[in-house]
Amino acid sequence: MSVIAINQGNASQQYTLQPFAGDPIPPLVQAAFATQGPGGTQAISWAPMSLSADSENNLIYASDALPGEIAALTITSTGLQTIWKVNQTTTEFTTLIGPQASRVIVGTDIPGPEIPGNNSNDFVVWRNAATGAELARSPLLPAMTQGTMVQPYYNGDMFFEGQSGSLIKLIPRPN
Repeated sequence: MSVIAINQGNASQQYTLQPFAGDPIPPLVQAAFATQGPGGTQAISWAPMSLSADSENNLIYASDALPGEIAALTITSTGLQTIWKVNQTTTEFTTLIGPQASRVIVGTDIPGPEIPGNNSNDFVVWRNAATGAELARSPLLPAMTQGTMVQPYYNGDMFFEGQSGSLIKLIPRPN
């Protein structure tokens, strides 16, 4: 999975980074994403979601379901740089909530050893968007529809849309 940034004022200024290049893929996930038959190749990236961006904090958030990681990147005068990277397997978009100084990134996490795309369950994880530190984690939930996202609601509450049509209101509380 490549992240590409192009300066809108000067298209010759372009940066590319593969934040998960070379990171290990869990063996069960690796086997599930191998092309079958003679001469088959191994998938190295699968990202059915897209990037999330926080222009106020100059951060871009990327995910890749095969290595099971999410990362925060920043753009500097010399290129894209990884700020943090953590293990979290998701096939959904991430949601950014909160004011600039205390931004939170919210996303799903498929429990191991479930296979992305065939998973039966998800967790929802709240992270400090600047550091990647986990702030909260939901109980085990039914799988969410791929390519969607945990939806923000009033007062910090969130809605989780299960594949089976369930709608679950999540109310994060401090420990």
